[in-house]
Amino acid sequence: MSSIAAENHATQKPTRSLHCEQSSSTEPTSNGEICRNCSESSALSGTVTDGKLKQRIGRRKEEGGEVKWISQLQWEDEQSQLKATNGFGNYAFCLDDSNDKNKIVISSPALVGVVRRVIPARLFENVSDGVTITEPFLRILHFIDDMRNDMDLSTADPQESVDIDALETFLFECQPQHKVARGILSITQPAMVNFEMIWALFKESDLIMVTDKFKENRIFKFTHLEENVDRMNGRPDVCVKLAICGWCIAWDIEQKSFSQQSYKFYIERFLGYRNVRTLPIYPLRCEEEKRGDSLKAELEKRGRKWAHFASQAPCCFEYSGTAIHTNDYGTRISESVTQLSGRIIIDHVKEVSLRGTFDTEVDHNRRAILEEKLDDTPTGTSKMLTKAEHYLLCTPTLTCFHIDSWKRYHININKLKPVVWVNNAIEKIIIEETKKKRLKRLVKNYISEGMRGGDIITNKGRGLTIVLYGPSGVGKTLTAECLAEYVKMPLLPLSVGSLVSDDDLIEENLREAFNNASRLKAILLLDEADVVLEARSFEDVRRNGIVSIFLRQLEYYDGILFLTTNRITTMDVAFQSRIQLAISYEELSADTREKIWRSLLNTAIVDVTESEKSAIERAIPGLSQEKLNGRQIRNTLTQANLLALDDFSSECKVQLKHIKEAMYDTLQFQAFFEGAGRNQVNKPRVWIPFTPSQSGV
Repeated sequence: MSSIAAENHATQKPTRSLHCEQSSSTEPTSNGEICRNCSESSALSGTVTDGKLKQRIGRRKEEGGEVKWISQLQWEDEQSQLKATNGFGNYAFCLDDSNDKNKIVISSPALVGVVRRVIPARLFENVSDGVTITEPFLRILHFIDDMRNDMDLSTADPQESVDIDALETFLFECQPQHKVARGILSITQPAMVNFEMIWALFKESDLIMVTDKFKENRIFKFTHLEENVDRMNGRPDVCVKLAICGWCIAWDIEQKSFSQQSYKFYIERFLGYRNVRTLPIYPLRCEEEKRGDSLKAELEKRGRKWAHFASQAPCCFEYSGTAIHTNDYGTRISESVTQLSGRIIIDHVKEVSLRGTFDTEVDHNRRAILEEKLDDTPTGTSKMLTKAEHYLLCTPTLTCFHIDSWKRYHININKLKPVVWVNNAIEKIIIEETKKKRLKRLVKNYISEGMRGGDIITNKGRGLTIVLYGPSGVGKTLTAECLAEYVKMPLLPLSVGSLVSDDDLIEENLREAFNNASRLKAILLLDEADVVLEARSFEDVRRNGIVSIFLRQLEYYDGILFLTTNRITTMDVAFQSRIQLAISYEELSADTREKIWRSLLNTAIVDVTESEKSAIERAIPGLSQEKLNGRQIRNTLTQANLLALDDFSSECKVQLKHIKEAMYDTLQFQAFFEGAGRNQVNKPRVWIPFTPSQSGV
């Protein structure tokens, strides 16, 4: 039969529509196949021979587990009937309830187009005949007005707007659970809401607001809701709390880029109605327009400030405000907010996140549900922020290193103040001018140029180590402090006790201290460093280990280190080659003590009237004859100030009598201390066994 059909077909006069002009033959092939160079649309156009040609094209069909072959013409007829049966040809969309979750299958070209333009891509699925939207349908309720506006602008056929009317009717009228939400959705700023209708407040990509532990307003971009279901009042499967999910912008120190970070905030189930703005988190659009505009301007300014500091190298600030104790990884150590003051260094060792700054927050997979690009990168990261809205999404929280405590904290960026460096403090130190100039020049040149060359071994011998030695109270520590002020670098005081408190952690503690100082661009001060400087001996194995560890770590330290000691003669010989400069300090002379008295009298330590100040200045030559060191002189003036506060006859101002009283106490304690030391030296050091006669019995 097929051969006869092919023969009959070959004897027919060929039509021009079957072949392309480049074909050398004007007749079809003997087996009835269509020329590959011909256009399919032309070959299968509405000519008289279309039906016959389509009968010559075979299509594979599976039916009831069997495979059979039908013609193209039969296949198209079946597809047309199938579409008519499914409703795709007659309806804008259909509800498919054959699966566990219902689906809306949209086939209307106009409706498909507006869905793809307006609704976020993760809320629908593209299929061959259009798009499908899976339950819960409440996620698209917020976009009905946006879809209608888009369709009004993009379509020239008013009849097509009927499709959006049909979709709205289905969502609100045919879905009973959505009827009550219509009122809330129609109000830009709803005032009251019950728990069942909270979902209606939050629209995909809405800006939502939450208050953190620092009482700062924070903005997130809403992504979706999650229900937490549990048994309640004997009823199973009750939503006991809603998770409001959104993302903000954080700084990823490892990638050196801004990134999107996702969070969950919980609203516990409540009875009755609540004011929307009393919820722990709510849409920013629920704020009054005037308040919302001013808040956006304020938060954008704050975000720009945060973005600058978060992406910069460590820098020093003064801080006074609330803080949350954290570790190197941003995880809070303390649950409560504490007061923090003093100098801090903004330092992001790990990713700058918000862990610990919220009461109802769960940090989950960063970038897991992200669609929006921060820049032109598809990974949810960017080297810089380009939109004003991005700055709204920045955190007010920075991670810092607190200099006084050597601890890390989350701090509030709004509480930062610039450091007021006391540049001229170095000029007030009472030491030889040549030593002062040498210190200033060496430290300043090292900071600007670094240690050239270093060592044959890479990263070795690149530090600057300075030893300040002499008696106590002559200004060694003060010199290091003033030099740090002079070069505008933070000074990190390191306690020897914190280094050697645990034998197993000595090397780790020392390495961490050196790494901190080097990374933070700070000067490291190891005060009273006798334990690590003292010469090694056969008797003390533990101290030998400490000195050896310190020597090894010092070789690879890339920064400035000040060591102070009053026992320079006991220093291990190995340190001599590792020290670039050693400055000696002598016992204070009477002239030096007089300069110190006058210098301290002109500081804020002493609250004194001008008339009384003149009297004290006249007495200074006599006061300087007493052999007090610089620290004792300062303590004397501090004690005098406290004594004056209890003396109403002097109007709580320091007088000469207060200074003399305080100095008497200081000298008396000094005499006792020195006498006790002599007695201890003169005592026999041989242990005498206890006998009854010694007890007086």
